Amino acid sequence: MGPPTAGKTTYVQHNAKPGDLIVDTDAIALALGAKPGHTTAGLHAGFARSCRSHVITTVLTKGAEVPTWIIDTAPTIAAIEHYTRASAHPHLIDPGKGTCLQRARTRGKGTTPAILDWYTHHHDRLTAWTHTTPTPPAPTTTATREW
Repeated sequence: MGPPTAGKTTYVQHNAKPGDLIVDTDAIALALGAKPGHTTAGLHAGFARSCRSHVITTVLTKGAEVPTWIIDTAPTIAAIEHYTRASAHPHLIDPGKGTCLQRARTRGKGTTPAILDWYTHHHDRLTAWTHTTPTPPAPTTTATREW
């Protein structure tokens, strides 16, 4: 878990093993036909949240036969209680507000307010429940002169 643009998906991509279950609302919305960059609002996002909720409920009540990664920006107190009962191992991905705000420049206009909201309303509560996980480095591009 962590604020928007923290690197949650990148962390999971680098640490999940082939065959692990990954619960990612953005990926679900894309699979349902959302356009990239349009995964947090609208019809596809609503269906993605419903799918995500069903998968999480199933995993937490019946278990999963494989490791499960749940990408959750700001779980509610009730969700934390469910995760705790399921013996989850929470990871907080937090590169800092400045880094997240810098990354937000390439995202939609609602990203900056969402980051500020996360640091105001969720940071302290989630920090107390989790251990901070090193943030993956930002993707870089390497210039080449090969044509």
